[in-house]
Amino acid sequence: REGEAGFRLLEREVISEVAAESCAVISTGGGAVLAPENNDALRANGRIYFLDRSPALLVPTSDRPLSSSVSDMEKRYRERYGIYTAVAEKRIENDGSPEAAVNEIIKDFLK
Repeated sequence: REGEAGFRLLEREVISEVAAESCAVISTGGGAVLAPENNDALRANGRIYFLDRSPALLVPTSDRPLSSSVSDMEKRYRERYGIYTAVAEKRIENDGSPEAAVNEIIKDFLK
């Protein structure tokens, strides 16, 4: 109802609240890292991982207004890729199974 601006405001509030807690895995949407205050909140209590999945493997859905088509998803990926890599402390290739990506994160986190 409040458009993207309203959504981003609510997103910032939730990230700030949840990131202040310890022992939580927070899976954000792709636009969360566009706000520096989100990145600061997320870094304050953990690490930021970029789950990098090839655009060809991404699936658009109607409940994602900015990524409801293949061309929209590819556009967002191109626009944001540099931000994702700059913000992330570790890039995890995510073209395989979810379990493989989780194992890579655990291995990195525990070292």
